[in-house]
Amino acid sequence: MMRNVNLKTRYSPTSIRFCLRWTGHWILFNALALAAFGAAEAAPLDALLTASPERDVKNGYVELALDNMAAISGDSGNDYHGGHVRGGFAPSPVWWLSAALWQRSVVSGGDNFRYDSWQLAAQYRVSEGDGWRPALGLRVSAWGDQASASNSSTPVSVPYLKLNTVSVTNPADQNLQVDVLSTWVLSSTRDVSVLLGGGSTQLSYGTLTASTTSGGCNYQLQFIGDTIFGTLANQCNAGVGVIQQFYASSASYGIQPSEELGWHGNFVHLGANTSWRNGPWKWSAGLLWTQVQRSGVDDILATRGQVAYTQNTDVLVQGQYRLSEHLQATGSLQVSSNLFLSDIPVTYNSSTAKRFESNYSLVSIGLLYDF
Repeated sequence: MMRNVNLKTRYSPTSIRFCLRWTGHWILFNALALAAFGAAEAAPLDALLTASPERDVKNGYVELALDNMAAISGDSGNDYHGGHVRGGFAPSPVWWLSAALWQRSVVSGGDNFRYDSWQLAAQYRVSEGDGWRPALGLRVSAWGDQASASNSSTPVSVPYLKLNTVSVTNPADQNLQVDVLSTWVLSSTRDVSVLLGGGSTQLSYGTLTASTTSGGCNYQLQFIGDTIFGTLANQCNAGVGVIQQFYASSASYGIQPSEELGWHGNFVHLGANTSWRNGPWKWSAGLLWTQVQRSGVDDILATRGQVAYTQNTDVLVQGQYRLSEHLQATGSLQVSSNLFLSDIPVTYNSSTAKRFESNYSLVSIGLLYDF
């Protein structure tokens, strides 16, 4: 039975060295401050970030690749495939600008979701490496994911209501991120990098509609702010006194859309990677650990006795083979401990959180043109 509830972001060499050292300490302090204030999403391929991204190209590069899921453990009937184009350019010896676009198709429980993703970044090398002193870089980036709509025919149960279908328009996430990068060049063929970063995530959406069955009758639901507006979907002869329309507080049904679908979070991540070269081959391997702190949605999960997933580990291995002076073949394998937690924040909400206990692996194959 429906509940009747009322409506309703000119210097000396010594002084120069001092400034560089002070700047490096200032950057590290701010990165640690980010870590203290919250935690993390990370953009795809962040596990391989270095302070010298231009090392293996002259001025820049463009890469085109196809992505395909290798496996998702613990969750059958799922698939992921897509592609991406990304590139970078060095306008000066110390600056590096990069951008990327992804298209992703995710199949889960019989539902198909399509996301477009983007990333813009600017990186500045604060100091060059010298012997065992690493090169130090500061990177600022913005990235996000979005879809025109997210439609699910998989029933969703909330405390006092079962939704037969759910439709969300314009779901998206926007992320701002700062990273401090240190790279040691051990030899002409090998280097090692460590990174520490953090930032913020904000989810948003347009409209939320759903369908439900109550008292033997089907209703269409529209969520407007904290209010549910329900209308009878079709003629119903379940009995006398059939409710044609109703208004109710979403909280009375245990639903808080703005917190469950439009949550805000802060994040940090910590990683390390290495690369080595042998003739036409270049191999890279990286590890990235993330920690997430979300407002609203994870507290709601706790009240419902469900698990919130706040940590993720990514392992990434990449190989590149030079085919010609400017062309390379690339391939990578990424293994994530908790589904898309680090890559596609918009996929995490109160109804999908349980799927994030699954790990998955992603294979990418492409071509890279450097110039």
